[in-house]
Amino acid sequence: MQLGTSPYVDFAVCAGLGVANAACLVAGTVAVRAICAAFPSLIVQGFLRVFAFAIFGGAMFAIALVIGDTRPVRDATSILGFVVGMALLLPLILRTIRGEASA
Repeated sequence: MQLGTSPYVDFAVCAGLGVANAACLVAGTVAVRAICAAFPSLIVQGFLRVFAFAIFGGAMFAIALVIGDTRPVRDATSILGFVVGMALLLPLILRTIRGEASA
C-alpha cells in the first residue's frame, strides 16, 4: 500500500485509523471497568485508571502520529476518513461510555 497514489486509498487508510482509535477508546473504557471491579481499594482503582489511561492514551497518540507523519504523502482531504471511521463506531462508543455494553 502506498499513500498518495489515490485519494480513495488515503481516505480508506484514515478511516481505518479512525476505527482503530475508536477501538482503543472502547477497549480502554471496558478494561478499566473490568479491572477496577476486582479491586475494592480506591487507591488501587485510581492507580489502575491512570495506568490504563496512559496505555490506551499512548495507543491513540501512536495512531495520531501515523496520521501526522503521513501528511506530506497523502491526499489533503483524506483526514475526513478519520472522522468517518470514528463515526462508524459512534454507537458502540456511546453505549460503552454509558455502561450499557456487555463485556
